[in-house]
Amino acid sequence: MKKKMLILCSDFIPYTSSFGSSIRMVTLAQFLKKNDIDVAVISCKTDYYIETGHDDFLKQLEITYIDDALYRHSFVNDRNKFLNLFSFAFRTVANPDTAVVLIRKMYTHACSKIEKEGYNNILISSPKHGVLPVGYLLKKKYGSSINLIVDYRDSWTQSTIFRKRIPIYNNVNRIIEKRILSNCDLFTYVSDPIKKKLQREHHMDLKNSQLVMNGYVKDVDVNVKPASDNLKGVIRIGFFGALSNKRSSFRNIINLLEVIKKYPDLDRLIEFHFYGKIEIESDAVNKFKSINVHPPLRHDEAIMKMMEMDFLFLVHTDSSNSDEVVTGKFFDYVSVKRPIICMSPRDMEARRLIERYNLGIHIDVNDLTDIRDKLMNLKYLDTSGFYGDFDISVFKRDNQYKKILPYLIGSSGFSVGRRV
Repeated sequence: MKKKMLILCSDFIPYTSSFGSSIRMVTLAQFLKKNDIDVAVISCKTDYYIETGHDDFLKQLEITYIDDALYRHSFVNDRNKFLNLFSFAFRTVANPDTAVVLIRKMYTHACSKIEKEGYNNILISSPKHGVLPVGYLLKKKYGSSINLIVDYRDSWTQSTIFRKRIPIYNNVNRIIEKRILSNCDLFTYVSDPIKKKLQREHHMDLKNSQLVMNGYVKDVDVNVKPASDNLKGVIRIGFFGALSNKRSSFRNIINLLEVIKKYPDLDRLIEFHFYGKIEIESDAVNKFKSINVHPPLRHDEAIMKMMEMDFLFLVHTDSSNSDEVVTGKFFDYVSVKRPIICMSPRDMEARRLIERYNLGIHIDVNDLTDIRDKLMNLKYLDTSGFYGDFDISVFKRDNQYKKILPYLIGSSGFSVGRRV
């Protein structure tokens, strides 16, 4: 029997503030369609609307967008002080998060899909974690007649970003989280630390679990630059994404700029090329010859530009949330086989992958001496050993999603009103 997948999530194009927050579910839907699996999506409408070039693909999906006024207002960032105060208060008290107001409507629509159209593989992805209880409620109603997959793109109660600051709320969420994980048929997660933290927190073995990383989207036929004892001339280092020199940002380059200022030789040795949403004051850019800021590029343009670089740059500065971070750009960088410079806290998951597979070097973002020494030594670095015979296709997105297929069940021909 033909397999069917119902995806539940709070973010899906085009009603999202950034493509990055929904790219995992969009590309998963594309992969499933390529494998002859029917796909339906239940998500929510917001006041955000972005163009991603996926209009034709969206027509191939059955998509239900829930329009909830309270949820839409939770995103308010307005000059109206009352609306801003309301939005802040709602985000503070809503538990697990603002998506809690979507539970009833999302549950009702999901039941309809299950009973009327035979969707029995249900994948619910978070954050927002407030949609997760829908999966638990569906499993309690339909039991073994549905196959529930819970997908974590980020930790919930173990994350300083997503856990509630009100202790009693977070204790309640721990109970909810454990019940959801205890009742799902498969738990998928994007990086190993997510699973390890859950096992520690809830004393669960999570046997029915699978690491499904984000991966890169397509093959890029390119080899590492010719081997050499050292790099000659000015060293070009590329960055693609969002970057800032504000301390509040988890991708700030304050320490990097401080080192370049203190050691002028670096300003002559290296050229940094930053492409994307770059929030750096113009005087900081003009002060350094080595800092070059460019507008954002389309994904295919960015891939071509990455090939021109000697190194590709990852930066993450928030120590409290780095342990499970593997940015999407990491996989794009791997796809073009360029050596990666990862400037981050030492416990960043991307750093572990880079060192495990010899994909580049790590710089401790909190150590100015390490930043200076590693950058100064780039001209002496033999890059011929990076990647070696490592098969990068293990990081291809389709090869990651392929891990889910054996867990899917065929359509049950669900009859209206059937309960288990």
